[in-house]
Amino acid sequence: MNRRLAVVGTLLVDSIHRPGEEIVESLGGIAYSVAYLAAQLAETAEVTPLSEAGQVARGDPRVDIQPICRVGADLFDELKSSWEQLPGVDPSHLIPDPKATPRNTLVYGGGGVGADGVGDRSERPTGLLAPLTERDLAPIEGADLALVNCITGRDLSLSAFRRVSAVCERVYLDVHSLALGFADDGTRTYRRPPDWQSWIARADVVQCNRAEAATLAGLDAFDHSPSLVDEFLQRLLMQAAERHTARPSVVVLTEGAKGATLLWRCGGGVERAGRVERTLIPAPAVDVVDPTGAGDAFGSGYALAWLQGADPPEAATRGSRTGSAACTVSGISEPEKLREAVERGR
Repeated sequence: MNRRLAVVGTLLVDSIHRPGEEIVESLGGIAYSVAYLAAQLAETAEVTPLSEAGQVARGDPRVDIQPICRVGADLFDELKSSWEQLPGVDPSHLIPDPKATPRNTLVYGGGGVGADGVGDRSERPTGLLAPLTERDLAPIEGADLALVNCITGRDLSLSAFRRVSAVCERVYLDVHSLALGFADDGTRTYRRPPDWQSWIARADVVQCNRAEAATLAGLDAFDHSPSLVDEFLQRLLMQAAERHTARPSVVVLTEGAKGATLLWRCGGGVERAGRVERTLIPAPAVDVVDPTGAGDAFGSGYALAWLQGADPPEAATRGSRTGSAACTVSGISEPEKLREAVERGR
């Protein structure tokens, strides 16, 4: 039986603005996660088109990618048809919504929320759809791994996430916009969510950038001591061990071109505290074309490697390479270019 990797979050249409360049329109949100999961599967398997019997196109026969998100009426049929052609992707659990797909305006070079924890861009989502509910997520039961990517911070309710945590063998949480609120002008700004501990405690692996981690720690997103963030993350892992709980067991701190800092519990299991290991995972040097979605690609690399048996350092290395590969391509509209980028990054 194939292993199931469910991808949960929000689909957006990105409008990417860069100084002196033409505006780029691209699918965004969890479309990046799905696209880079498919690109990794496409490396080693021939794509089989959707058959008349309804069999899903598969790449690696051991993994089915199952995205669960709302899709506006303006894009639903087109997106479902497109994703049916991607290796390993089963789009049968997409949820049609009568409203339009949400839009997200990304402006680089103007300060604001940065993808790698620095103030290099502003972000303004509009037309957000309703959060996913427990009922919406019923198909996720029994999934081998749930990749929950908090694209907007309103992607699913906490009760729905509790359900995901209860019925999935492994849970990967990309904090992302859980650490963001909305300014008066609609742009995103860092803020500490009051229920952040309830989210973290239900994930096996937690991904965040340094600004997001600082925000969860109650520090200023940009003006803080890096050592305080590292201490905070180590405490998160040790406190879980002291409570004799398995979650979280890994934190991945992504830092853009610097790579990532990996912290994981080992040597104690659930019953004993053990210790926290800390490893620096370098990012391959690349010529950056567009960093949009690099964090999503990192998560897809880590999650797939983890599902295929990798340990935390191995999975983080795959994530780092996939995230760097994503920086060499603008948008995700050409699957073959994504596959080639991922292959070059191996």
